[in-house]
Order: sequence, then structure tokens, then C-alpha cells
Amino acid sequence: MAIGTEVRVTLEDKPGSMAKVASTLGNAKVNITGFTVTGGCGRFFVDDAPKAAAALTKAGISAWTAPVLCLDLENKPGTLARVAAACAERGINVDCGYAAATTTGRATVVLTVSDLKTATEVEKHL
Repeated sequence: MAIGTEVRVTLEDKPGSMAKVASTLGNAKVNITGFTVTGGCGRFFVDDAPKAAAALTKAGISAWTAPVLCLDLENKPGTLARVAAACAERGINVDCGYAAATTTGRATVVLTVSDLKTATEVEKHL
């Protein structure tokens, strides 16, 4: 498990908002490897968070970075349950999560948690 950085954006609730974010990142040559969009907020896991935030801000999109827990997990039933239970046992709240599965049998999972430092120790107990 590693600590990574995601880019968060404020999105208007109208057609084209997500397209503007995605095209801004694409034009800046920033690759999106995972994302979630809900309730006017987007979270994007990208290959270069500082570059992404700068490009979005320059385009007039409210953007900031935040630390997240990054997991490379087996893509099979019960894996996320073990991670969630290990976090719960340590009093760690999962505020937000999203994932991207691959055809290699692995999944990249990004979690916003209440105690990032303790959460990085969870892997040892899985």
C-alpha cells in the first residue's frame, strides 16, 4: 500500500462539465487512471497530480490535490471486504473509494481514509 495523490475538482451540474475536465487533462498530457464523479465533485487519480491541478486551475476549474491510500489488490471476491474490515478494526473510516480493474486479475483501489498513516499498515494484516 502506498500513499498517492488525487486531484479533486468542483463540477457544475450540467452537460459538458466532465468533458471539460477530461479534455483539459488530455490536452495537458495527463493520464487518468481512475475517477469518480458525484454530487458536483470529481476525484481523479492521475499520473501527475501537480500538473493536472495546475492545468485545471489555468482552465478556470476549481482543483486541488489530496493524499489518498492506493492499493494494488487481487481482483477476486472478498478482497475489498478484507481491506475494509482491517480498516474498521483499526478505527479507520473510509470516506470515499473508487477502483479500476484490469484484465491482469488486479485492481487499483483508491481510498480516502480518516487516518492515512495507520491505513498504510493495513496490508501487513491481510
